[in-house]
Amino acid sequence: MMDSSETNRSPNKLLARSALRPYHILRIFLPFIFSLLRDFRGWFFFGAPRPITSEEQHVRARDFIAKVMTLGPTFVKFGQILATRDDLIPQLYTNLLRDMHDRVPSFPFEDVHRIIETDFGKPLSELFDEFDSVPFAGASLGQVHRAVYKGDTVAVKVLRPGVEELVLIDLYVIRVVLKIARWIFGRHFIITNLSNVADEFRRVIHDEMDFLVEAQNYEEISENLKDEIAVRIPCIYHDMTSHRVLTMEYIDGIRLDDKEGVLGRGVDPMELVRTLVRIYTKMIAIDGVSHADPHPGNLLLDSNNCIVMLDFGMVVRMPSDRRRELVRTISAAVREDVDAMVQGFYKLNMVTPGTNMVVLRDAARVLMDITLKTQMSTGRIVQKMVTDILSSFYRFPLNLPSNLVYLLRIATILEGIGIQYKSDFNGVRFARPIIRRVIAAHGLTSPRMALDEAVYTWNNWLELGRSVDRVITKLDREELKVGVHPTDMGEIERYFAGVQRRMIFGMLSLAISIVVAIVFTATHSYLQLILGELLALFVFMLLLVLPVYRRWR
Repeated sequence: MMDSSETNRSPNKLLARSALRPYHILRIFLPFIFSLLRDFRGWFFFGAPRPITSEEQHVRARDFIAKVMTLGPTFVKFGQILATRDDLIPQLYTNLLRDMHDRVPSFPFEDVHRIIETDFGKPLSELFDEFDSVPFAGASLGQVHRAVYKGDTVAVKVLRPGVEELVLIDLYVIRVVLKIARWIFGRHFIITNLSNVADEFRRVIHDEMDFLVEAQNYEEISENLKDEIAVRIPCIYHDMTSHRVLTMEYIDGIRLDDKEGVLGRGVDPMELVRTLVRIYTKMIAIDGVSHADPHPGNLLLDSNNCIVMLDFGMVVRMPSDRRRELVRTISAAVREDVDAMVQGFYKLNMVTPGTNMVVLRDAARVLMDITLKTQMSTGRIVQKMVTDILSSFYRFPLNLPSNLVYLLRIATILEGIGIQYKSDFNGVRFARPIIRRVIAAHGLTSPRMALDEAVYTWNNWLELGRSVDRVITKLDREELKVGVHPTDMGEIERYFAGVQRRMIFGMLSLAISIVVAIVFTATHSYLQLILGELLALFVFMLLLVLPVYRRWR
């Protein structure tokens, strides 16, 4: 674990020690950004769009992602998050990112030995009865070894050495890349949302690198699910857990995507899926904290056919008020109530400042159409619905909160497990009665909830009445003012600033040409003429390069 001075070290000092790291990152990102620019403008900032085939786009995307994945754990994790964001990046890239695996070479056992002894102040042989030197599982942030502690078989997860410093540098460079993108493309809502995702990623990855946080997540969710006999969560050995070392109960089992192994146990796979849907519904709708990464590698089936949940480095938290607003917005979509959906967008903080109400109503209608059409389709219904919803967000200036994105991802992963065992599995039809039973069993459909909803509606009507009264009073006093949103003013200012820059460079280019011509008539020096006209041409090229308005959709 880094000491406080190391943790608080500024990115600039870290960059001084690792000067080549930003170069390696920017060497991959900048050519890709300029390649995208040429899709908009053939000569970067001006000219007709460059024609590019779908095959060329696929090759470019594949090569770019392959290069990014060589940059290490930060970008592997960031890529996994962006793989769920069809609302922010084209589907071509998200599809490739979903196929990406979190695999990096294991680090030497000497480092494992040193980290454990440093954190606990004793030789490894005194801390554990046995300790396997070869890890049985690993990922970008750490690796897991089997050991024996006080007679119990345990799994010991160790943080990769140097990863905290590397992540800090990479996060700094990601901010720089996003600033470059913002300068080129302007304050487009997609660039703004990508910046928000980067901020969220910064928080998430710091939590994932602190195993004390993960241990707390294990304990919290284990307490919430203590009455669920069909689910097991490993126990944590707190006396052998630190920021860099996590010691937990070792549970042997087979992965849920091991179809042969699961069916060989004589287990009804649909019952397993039913249990998963019930458990995740409870965690999300009732407890407000959920396991965020239910891919088959983190879900095992133990010898007693209980589902084992692993890896709680990342969890989804949703406050009770946010859960209520989400339910109201979904209910509005089912009722085809556009106005209630738009109100839900605002309550869920999904609206980008300055967005026109007409655009929000259009977005609500598109989302309702997706829900209705997808339910009548076949195949991966949930995944198709999620993909279409996220793609619609890509077209509208709406910000999808990260916890909602994780919930959508959980739904698609659970559907994928169901389809693996039953080709005609209908995720929506299968999950609907289970979700209703969970909600009813926990009193969310009780008269108390109906009373809460009535009070909520009554308070909204009271607030509406007070707002109307304030507007009428200001009208009577001639005090009502209409303001222009700062976003709009900023765009207007940037437009005129761009026009002014181009005028200045145009006048400068003309002045240089005139001066060069006058000098030539006096000296008859062709060298001065050529150099002067080249300078005038360069200034004129700057005039063409400088965009009047850097906001491309």
